[in-house]
Amino acid sequence: MKHLFPLLPIVLLACLALPPNVQSAPAPERGVAVPPEGSAESPPLETNRLDTGVHDVPLLNVVQMFMRISGANLVACVRDLEGDVTVSFEDVHWIPALLAVLTLHDLALVECVPGSEVYTIMPRSRTAPSVPNVSPAKAATEAPVPRDALISMTADPVSVADVVQSVRKATGESIIFEHAADEGVTVLLHVEDSPWQPVLVSVLALHGMALIGPGPDGDGYRIAAARAHDRRRFREVSVPRSQLPAPAAPSKKQNLISVTLDQVPVRNTVQMFMRISGVNRVFCLDDLHGRCSVELEDADWLPALTTLLEPRGLSISEIPPRSSIYVILPRSPDPNDPPDLPVKIVRGKRALIEARKQAAAGRPRDARKLFRMTLDLLPATPEYGALREEAEIGLDDLGDGAPGW
Repeated sequence: MKHLFPLLPIVLLACLALPPNVQSAPAPERGVAVPPEGSAESPPLETNRLDTGVHDVPLLNVVQMFMRISGANLVACVRDLEGDVTVSFEDVHWIPALLAVLTLHDLALVECVPGSEVYTIMPRSRTAPSVPNVSPAKAATEAPVPRDALISMTADPVSVADVVQSVRKATGESIIFEHAADEGVTVLLHVEDSPWQPVLVSVLALHGMALIGPGPDGDGYRIAAARAHDRRRFREVSVPRSQLPAPAAPSKKQNLISVTLDQVPVRNTVQMFMRISGVNRVFCLDDLHGRCSVELEDADWLPALTTLLEPRGLSISEIPPRSSIYVILPRSPDPNDPPDLPVKIVRGKRALIEARKQAAAGRPRDARKLFRMTLDLLPATPEYGALREEAEIGLDDLGDGAPGW
């Protein structure tokens, strides 16, 4: 060691002489795959794959997590992000993962300006896979975009007016509102180095507004309520094959399950099945009611779970197809309902049926919770008036117990 001491000053001087732009590589974040360095053929740093799990978390928080981990340009309206979700993902591309989560809540992912890579989360009722979408500002994005026309913005719930003001400041563009924006409507937003027009078009589309301009004299842009024929259905984002996992070799040992359970809550049983299977999964705990008894020996997990779910009005599907992501969805208890009935309505009808069972079984705490869920999920319209009235009568019969009792 004594012979090394004279070399220390030389080593220190060499370190100080490094160029200022040379820095030590930061430790990779969770969910980010870091490629090997030193080769021109090395893939770029990927921040668009997920390796995470959350349990019974508000959908709003899950979407914020996707924005943070994926690094994608995403826009969403806060009032559309209701409900809770349980997910577990392992090395999954963010698009099929997010599509699976959104399916559980009647939401879809669209590009309001095709090819812009600015993605918007909106109710599925406003989308149609077969209808191509054209944006009023599409022509403005086809020409090369000057650097000063790119914006980066990350905002937790903010108003549409705040977004417009931020775009004005960042670009210097003249953008005029032709009607007052609803200050109560807020959006989530995460964009990085994206042309401002697709970003603003996406935010406005969520609220039935359109970006008009620029005029023939270059007199700036204006924001107006979209005309009836402009409120077109947007095309949903599909999943490219490159973002789907390669088919895994079947593993008999991994797919088999042996277990004996007696009167265990259904939600605990489903979570155990999913953990043992090791698959990527998405479901809502509010769909899993009651208890069950199970006795299995070397049974394939998927047929066994399907058999458990079907009598309870639930199904399990791979969404998107070939994505290896399994989603548990409620099925309508009424065979006369259309197949595309919103999941929220299906969930409300099923909650009422389960509330009846819990009340008859002498479990008022569970029955109250389910009656309240019915009222939260079913809209106050004549079509569902009788069902809502039944839930209200059920609550009255059970007394005013405090929430959760």
